[in-house]
Amino acid sequence: ALVVGALDLAFVLGREEWAGSPYRVRLRALGVAHLAVALAYAPWLAYLPGQLDKVNTAFWIGRPGPAELLRTVVMWHFNLPLPPAVLPLLAFLALVLAAVTGIETVRCWRTATTRVRQQILLAGALTLAPVGMMFVVSQLRPVYVERAVLLSAFGYYLLLTGALAQLRLRPLAFGLAGGLWAGLLLGLLYQERYEGFPRSPYLPAATLLRQTLQPGDLVLHDNKLSFFPMQIGRAHV
Repeated sequence: ALVVGALDLAFVLGREEWAGSPYRVRLRALGVAHLAVALAYAPWLAYLPGQLDKVNTAFWIGRPGPAELLRTVVMWHFNLPLPPAVLPLLAFLALVLAAVTGIETVRCWRTATTRVRQQILLAGALTLAPVGMMFVVSQLRPVYVERAVLLSAFGYYLLLTGALAQLRLRPLAFGLAGGLWAGLLLGLLYQERYEGFPRSPYLPAATLLRQTLQPGDLVLHDNKLSFFPMQIGRAHV
């Protein structure tokens, strides 16, 4: 739904950028396509309230604010968690990269061809629309989870790559790219050894279960988030 909304926004805002058949004809076809999608999704609408309740109860979600938006930007660049000693520096670097991306994207838009503008509009809508929609909806019913907008990161990566490639200050571009790769590598190394919340001690648990389980005992998992790590941990015991 978030992706469809982003594509709709790109189409509506870019009515002058789409060549071909008249805008009203395309808009009518878009409406028919959405009606078909709504009819296809109708059987699952009955489960939607339960899914929203599960998100609220399972993730202890509050109303998002600037901190959640900042965490989303940092996660897109380096993932989370990060070493506390370098977290402020990497958060600042993520904001700088986002600012450079925005500035260079606007500069490119001003002189771009119609086709390039279409590409920028699609990537920009995919980046901003899902985050904005979830943020606004979450002011009424909190459902904002960073991983739910990971697809938006794909659109952002396209814009970021283009911004660094066309940045006129080449030393700055190489410096930002180097900092991005260094922070990403540091984050991956830290996350590989991270054992704090929300990661549970699955390997010790698998060891304990193997030592105490009796024939006929059943280990019942609440969801896949415990099942798969326990299976991997059991394989290493």
